[in-house]
Amino acid sequence: MEDTKLSIRPAPSKHTMGRQSLTLSQHVVVIPSSSFVRRHPFTDEIMEVLLLPNWRNPIFEMFDGTINLDKHLDVYTMQLGLFTLEDAILCQVFQTSLKRTTLSWFTRLPPFFVDNFQTLTSVFGAQFTTF
Repeated sequence: MEDTKLSIRPAPSKHTMGRQSLTLSQHVVVIPSSSFVRRHPFTDEIMEVLLLPNWRNPIFEMFDGTINLDKHLDVYTMQLGLFTLEDAILCQVFQTSLKRTTLSWFTRLPPFFVDNFQTLTSVFGAQFTTF
């Protein structure tokens, strides 16, 4: 088994593809991609888009599966649309609009599964639409 070493270097302006970085003070600990667990379902392209440092989520009713799904998606896209039309941001922030079983469902989506907001809303709608 190969010895894995962590390297510490000054924080770059953009992260390096294929490696996960963790900022500690003025330095970045670079962790080889094979040694971390991916905790989100997004592609690298979505994760490369960064939220602005002063970003604040709009306030809206969180979806738990008991309110109307279409209404939730409409309110979510309208509220975020006041601040950004960036598809990647719509994806990244979406999980903050979920709670209980819907958040649990989101956390179980496979890595690299979501490549755009349309994909996310399609699988979300298929999972939580009531007939």
